[in-house]
Amino acid sequence: MKLRAKTSILIVSLAAALIVVIASASLQYQERALRENILSGVDAVAGAASLTIEGFIRDGKQNAALIAKALPRKPLTDGDDLSRVGQALESAITLAPRFRNGLFLLDADGDFLVDYPPHPELKGRSFAFRDYYKDAMREGRPVVSPPYTSKRTGKPVITFAAPVISDDGKILAVLGCSVDLLAEDALGPILKQRIGKNGYVYVMDTTRQLILHPDESRILKRDVPVGVNRVVDAAIGGFQGVGETTNSQGVEMLIGVRQIPGTSWFVAAQAPRADALKPVEDVRWAVLQVAALSLLFALIVGLWAARQITRPVTTLHHAASAINRALGSDNVELAHARPAVEMLRSVDSRDEISDLARTVETLVERLDGTLGALALSAAEWERTFHAVADPIFRLDQSWRIVQLNRAAVDWLRESPANLLGRKVVEVLFADSPPHDWPRRDKLQFGSSQRELRWRADVNRGEAQTWEFSAIAMDDGGGRCVGVILVARDITQRLLEEDKIRALAFRDTLTGLPNRLLLADRLQQALASAARDEHRVAVMFLDLDRFKEVNDVHGHEAGDVLLKEVARCMRQCLRDSDTLARQGGDEFVAVLPSIGAVADAITIAEKLLTVAAQPVEYSGATLKVAVSIGIAIYPDCAATADELLRAADAAMYRAKQDGRNIYRICEQRT
Repeated sequence: MKLRAKTSILIVSLAAALIVVIASASLQYQERALRENILSGVDAVAGAASLTIEGFIRDGKQNAALIAKALPRKPLTDGDDLSRVGQALESAITLAPRFRNGLFLLDADGDFLVDYPPHPELKGRSFAFRDYYKDAMREGRPVVSPPYTSKRTGKPVITFAAPVISDDGKILAVLGCSVDLLAEDALGPILKQRIGKNGYVYVMDTTRQLILHPDESRILKRDVPVGVNRVVDAAIGGFQGVGETTNSQGVEMLIGVRQIPGTSWFVAAQAPRADALKPVEDVRWAVLQVAALSLLFALIVGLWAARQITRPVTTLHHAASAINRALGSDNVELAHARPAVEMLRSVDSRDEISDLARTVETLVERLDGTLGALALSAAEWERTFHAVADPIFRLDQSWRIVQLNRAAVDWLRESPANLLGRKVVEVLFADSPPHDWPRRDKLQFGSSQRELRWRADVNRGEAQTWEFSAIAMDDGGGRCVGVILVARDITQRLLEEDKIRALAFRDTLTGLPNRLLLADRLQQALASAARDEHRVAVMFLDLDRFKEVNDVHGHEAGDVLLKEVARCMRQCLRDSDTLARQGGDEFVAVLPSIGAVADAITIAEKLLTVAAQPVEYSGATLKVAVSIGIAIYPDCAATADELLRAADAAMYRAKQDGRNIYRICEQRT
């Protein structure tokens, strides 16, 4: 083979080898890095969705329990008109709008009693076959049903159920709280999350039933057979993490799976592998095309350059031969080879080297373009990370910030450059965390514990309560190498819970304490009296002729009268005293720390006076009186129940003696 051909082949071979080696190594590295970033992104999305669903179920159970606790018991035990229960359900929906799909009450046999919004056609129908009714009756605590299709709306729903329990521990009824799964204040927003262009999030249970899926026609169906999706099969067995799989449609996916604690559900976030790695494939084809054109060009140039290279190469050959002869002689002296060295110096090789340098420069420029395309792919993952609405921090082993999303930057109102490398407790609290922030020794992950949760008050312009969830990142061998910290503002949720708790301890008409709060206040007063050796007075008050007001002027007038009388009587009492509505037109007053019986009589006379004051309503004058029974601790009774019975008995004596008077119970002998 002639030197010209060899030179051409060498040039083409060197160019091809250089392109292939550099491009292949770079593409493999970028593909691996991009894949890891995308897997980390889908894992973060799945983790955030898991926390959202867990909080949704926990809040639903808590709200159902609070509403059930606030329902009036008397209509359920006495078989009275259930309109008060319906009104209570209507009030509850305004405080818990997530249950607007319907609140309903089943009796202890599972028969439908009342609901809101009302559906009279359901009254008396048996729902005893429903799982949520059976579970609530059996377990005696709030439960959540498996998802099912509502026969009324045709939409996928779940029902939170809570038993309504009497004072003696008997289950009187079961409260059902229906939630539209796809509503905006339920789990609907999860379906709107997108990972890249075609990635999505779905939720499945261990029976292979799809609970949430962007394709609504698949919701509540079991269309993923065993063996089709290996990660789904593993998740049903308890697996959570990331991996690659093929979905039921035969598409290769990058997937992250998170179990939802306390349920048989798991959430999966996945993106098509082809979409995720498409930038790498595009670059690979571009490099191949450029390489092919470069090789063709190099071949043409090589054939032309071979002719030009031949002359200096021939000179180089002669020079090398001369040097070889000189160094191979018996009398070896470097001076003999000097003419050949000069001949070598005369070889001008700058053209070939320059050509090679320009070729390499061209390849580097192409490689720069490749890296730019890969950077765009990484930006896609960054957008996914920053699309999560909750602040997310990636921390190292010392809980220093390594990365944070846009929601975290907006919350902290500092530039990322000022936040990276700082400890998260320093950023949030200037190294002075509140008392409810866990100590460092409590923020350690055990061999089996991979997630920590806590709440803390954070004041960044305004006082807020945040819920934090820390998830350990391990190196594959079980060693923690970092932490994903997710923060969520739960201030508004706590305020709503406080409102619901207030319903449980206050009379909805008058705003006075109800029986539950009265019992607690009376026990506290008796405990203090026993410790400090002073008296407690209990007054049982019953309005006289109140039924006549209801019969003549209507229940609305009666409600107005009750509220006004309650307000006036409360003004007669001290701040330390308690006036509670016992029910209907009955009230109970607790007067702790009275010096003598005369003190109680003085207050009773004031109550008689203000209760008899007329009340104007719609042009009519409403007037009632009050009969009062007084019991003194420890003179009349020693326990709360005995005091209430003694005061009740004294009140009936006042009724018998003419009404609008007070009577004091007889002292114990």
